[in-house]
Amino acid sequence: MKKIALLADGWKRLITYAWIRGINAFNENHSEPIEICHYNCMGNWSNDPVFNQGEYNIFTLPELDRYDGIIIDINTMKDTAQRHHLIEIVKKSGVPAISLGNL
Repeated sequence: MKKIALLADGWKRLITYAWIRGINAFNENHSEPIEICHYNCMGNWSNDPVFNQGEYNIFTLPELDRYDGIIIDINTMKDTAQRHHLIEIVKKSGVPAISLGNL
């Protein structure tokens, strides 16, 4: 079984849920099962930077080097420093990663 981490910042649950549903639909047509572990925060919904930092801390919870792949969605991440920090965490993991719509 392959394990994929999905790291996302607040697109209103419907959209990120649709991505997980799409990944699961793709998985149904392939022989090797995929487990999706979704880490979602709402760090872009508050004007309080301390609250936002608490939300972004969810990305420190997973041991990313234990995953077979990482998908990040940072399209709504307004805080440039947080965005770069997450990218660095993903790079340091050494795990193959893709970004949805953001370089």
